[in-house]
Amino acid sequence: MFEMNEANMSVLIEGKEIELTKREFCMIHLLSSNPKTAFSYEEIYQSVWNEAYNNQKYKVANVIFRLREKIEKNTEKPIYIRTVRSRGYMLDV
Repeated sequence: MFEMNEANMSVLIEGKEIELTKREFCMIHLLSSNPKTAFSYEEIYQSVWNEAYNNQKYKVANVIFRLREKIEKNTEKPIYIRTVRSRGYMLDV
């Protein structure tokens, strides 16, 4: 079970509340707005940082890395945040 708590900027996964930073929450909120649909690095960056994208994939990847460390049981085989090769990321819930 995956549930977002906007008031606490957290997610509830299998009954456990996980606190997120503002950027982590913004990113998971974007991905959850259209689950199982891939968002490009550019779409994610513009939404989370609210500025023009200048090929800053590394910033998006860093936040995804930190999110996975918090919410995934096994970061080597993520079940919630999936990488879509040559495209970006999607939430698989």
